[in-house]
Amino acid sequence: ATQQVPSTTDVLITNPPYSDEHKQKCLEYCFFGGIRDDSLKASSNQNAESSKQKGKPFCLLMPNYVALRQYFRDLVPTHSDNSQQDATPRQNNYHMLYLAPSSPYQYEHPEGTGHATSPFDSLWFCGLPQDQYSLATLQQLIVDNNNQKNGCFLTLSWTDMMQQQRLSLKRPNPQQRRKKARQKKLLGGTGDPPPPKSISSNKKEDEPSSSHSHPKKNGKRSKYRDEQGQRQKKRF
Repeated sequence: ATQQVPSTTDVLITNPPYSDEHKQKCLEYCFFGGIRDDSLKASSNQNAESSKQKGKPFCLLMPNYVALRQYFRDLVPTHSDNSQQDATPRQNNYHMLYLAPSSPYQYEHPEGTGHATSPFDSLWFCGLPQDQYSLATLQQLIVDNNNQKNGCFLTLSWTDMMQQQRLSLKRPNPQQRRKKARQKKLLGGTGDPPPPKSISSNKKEDEPSSSHSHPKKNGKRSKYRDEQGQRQKKRF
């Protein structure tokens, strides 16, 4: 509310709004202590406050598809083999860790807003300053976490997330999301197929099928049909 940042912040942990440019602005703030684009820059006072974050660890909970957005890839060096970083136009001096929870997070919204279920999975984007954490230390942290088999998956590479099917290539379009929501509603929200419906019939078991039965008119049987109701004489 006061647009101020505590000077004693050790680590920034936040869940930024997912709409508009909030995600991009939050990343700019975490990596560089301010907004990069002139059109997005805050006031001089805000920039002075935001510089307090520069060079400090951060953990951002955001949609997993952010890892594939161009604005994110422009900011973050890509780990091609978990040991070397590709050159990027703008070095940020951060190691990036990606943490996928053991099960998708479910969000609660104020009544009448949002969706009952999230149309995408969330991912923790963790930035650790390179001058405080060595790559070897982080690799050992990853090994220790993934060996615990607690369901959480930790990696330095978003390509590993894709291989583990923890990262979507792209966010489904609105039509695809509506279709998925309808399917889930038909399945009762459990993901399991509904129980088979009982088949009932008002017909008697010994009643002949409609294709071979003909109703009697005024209790009389046609003289052109036999006892089984089959026509014996052609009409034309």
